Amino acid sequence: PTRTEALDAARDLVSDATKRKDDEAVATLAKAYLANSALLSTDKKHEFATYLKGLLVRQSFSQVQSIEKDSNYEKAAIEYERLGAAATDTEVAYKAFNNAAVNYDRAGRTDDSVRVYSLLIARAPNNPTPRNELKRLASQHLWKSEFSSSAKLYSKLSSFNSFSNDERFSFARTSFFLYWGNGDLASAYLVGHQILQSQCAGYREQRCHDFVLDVVRLLQESKKQQESLDQLRQYLAHKTPLTAVAEANFMIAEVYQTAREPRKMRAALEQAAASSTAKLKNRPRERRYAARAAFLLLEDSFAHFSAIKLELPDAKLKASTRQKLDSLEGLVNKYSNVIKFGDGEWALASFERLYDAFSGFAQELENAPMPSTLDAAGVEQYRKGIRQVSDPMKARAI
Repeated sequence: PTRTEALDAARDLVSDATKRKDDEAVATLAKAYLANSALLSTDKKHEFATYLKGLLVRQSFSQVQSIEKDSNYEKAAIEYERLGAAATDTEVAYKAFNNAAVNYDRAGRTDDSVRVYSLLIARAPNNPTPRNELKRLASQHLWKSEFSSSAKLYSKLSSFNSFSNDERFSFARTSFFLYWGNGDLASAYLVGHQILQSQCAGYREQRCHDFVLDVVRLLQESKKQQESLDQLRQYLAHKTPLTAVAEANFMIAEVYQTAREPRKMRAALEQAAASSTAKLKNRPRERRYAARAAFLLLEDSFAHFSAIKLELPDAKLKASTRQKLDSLEGLVNKYSNVIKFGDGEWALASFERLYDAFSGFAQELENAPMPSTLDAAGVEQYRKGIRQVSDPMKARAI
């Protein structure tokens, strides 16, 4: 066996069996020659040994492919993974592990599929194929409305450093909302907290400002009011040009409203509405919350105005009419300030309140009781005077 002619003879015998497609003979010869150290001692470049190993691997692949064709995906996956673990050739190992991951997915063993793809990513971090397959797998579960498994996959994707920061943020954010939408608030919070810790230190990007407020909304839905306040205060302490001061303070007001602490709620609304309109010019979302806070602060004033009744006796009627007129002018100025924020929704709401105020007051004046001291001529004159006030109010309402 140590003669070079023996190595040539072995090659010829293997070649002959291969040409005859006698797989059993090929396997028997390959195993026998690989076990013959004397024979392989003449294989100085290890070319023959590598060739024999390749034959065995291809034969093993062929056998597993037959299992796969019979739709026995679970067994095929297990065998492919075994081949990948035993393979010494990098390309062969990659192909075997990839086939294992595909068949685990087909067999419904998603966790094993993800595990094998993760192994491939660790072995070949620069190869985009396993990363793309994991993304495909996550999307596939989402399309099937398998939200929990999809959320888990997207969370896993966000942990791979081989993806860009933007991709990892997007995966984690998708996972966060899938968990939340599926009612798994605890898992959603864990993912959200990880994003804030790993990618949002200092809140240098707009997406982080938006996301921290989404996390707070999750906490509010989870009835964790104190945690919501702590998170909002911590966020407001980062005074950057992008800090959503109006929105964050408005959310603090919502927490205090739930806790039935009206004074603290009003103080938070005042903070939300305190931003100057000039600073909010290019920030429509902040403008909306500032305008909304300013509008809500006027609800008590509107209610007070609406509660003033025009009633006899004469002195009270005169005083209440004057009081209501003064209150109306105050409302006009205050709602005008809301309109100045430039937010369409709350500007429209302010116009509706002013319409209600003018039209309602005009109707009240026209239906107000007549002073008891007036004669017929006086009543007519009084009504004429009322119309001189109520008609312009109707016009302003329109």
